[in-house]
This record gives sequence, structure tokens and C-alpha cells, in this order.
Amino acid sequence: MNQIKFAVSLLVVSATLAGCQTRNPKVAEDQKSRLSETVTLQQQLLSTADAIERNSQLLAEASNTRVAVEKAQLSPAQQVKMDKAANTKEPYGMTAKISFVWEAGPIQEVARQMAIRSGYEYMQPEGSVPAIPVMVKINAREQSIASILRDAGLQAGSRADIVVDEARRKVLVRFFD
Repeated sequence: MNQIKFAVSLLVVSATLAGCQTRNPKVAEDQKSRLSETVTLQQQLLSTADAIERNSQLLAEASNTRVAVEKAQLSPAQQVKMDKAANTKEPYGMTAKISFVWEAGPIQEVARQMAIRSGYEYMQPEGSVPAIPVMVKINAREQSIASILRDAGLQAGSRADIVVDEARRKVLVRFFD
């Protein structure tokens, strides 16, 4: 009887252990190969992430350099306007991000279109409107309406400025003689 119990136990243990054994050595090799490929892909992914981070830092540095170079090319009056604009908050209703392409045209029309898009009223220009229009060029992609107006004002330099009256929700162009 003990021999039968021993034989049955041995048979059960053998069957259990046989179920754990890989039937085909090729399957085991495939699993090792997949694991190796997974590790390699993870290493490549980490390497790519590091490269992206380094490139993002370089891009930020280049952008700061570009702004500094552009600012150095401006007249002193334009530099003052740029510094002032950088330290002001965007008026209510002018934070919406839009894309706007204006190949070249009078500053008044840009101001009028941005006023309409932001729900502001466009007012007639102040000062003497020059015989030769103050021309601006805008190529904005996903920028706030306020930043588009700021860009147009910077391009006008000392000849004109765009005034936004947030309290009365009005926009106008002020020309300087």
C-alpha cells in the first residue's frame, strides 16, 4: 500500500513538474529574445527622452538669445515699448489664442480686426494720420490677441501706438508727429 501511495505521489509530482517545463526550447529562446528587445527599446526610449530634454533646453536658450538680438536691433524708443509691454498684464477679453496672418497693411486695420475679435469697440485714430500709412506685418500662430496688438505696436515704433482701454473696452491707434 505504501508503494502504491509512493508511486501515485511520485506520478502527481512528476506531472506537476512536467507542466512547468518548457515543451519547446525555441519558445524559451523567443521569450529571452523578446525580453532582450524590450530592454533595448527601453534604453533607446530613455536615451531619446534625454536628447529631447537637452534639445528643449537648447531651444529655450536660443529663443532667449533671439529675443535679445531682436531687442538690440530696435531703436531705443522701441526697446522701451518692448520692456513696458513685457511687464503689463493682458487686458480682459484679449487672452484668447488665435492664428492671424497679415502680410502687410496699415496698423489701423490690424487694431480694428483685433478689437472685433475680442469684443472691444474700435475707435477712430488719435493724432494726425500720416499720408503714408504705418505698415505692419503679422504672422501669429496661437498667440493672444493682446500679444498681436503688442507686436503691431512694436513694429510701428515711434510713429504710432495701439491703446487698449480695458475699462471702456475700446481700442484705438494713436499717431505721433
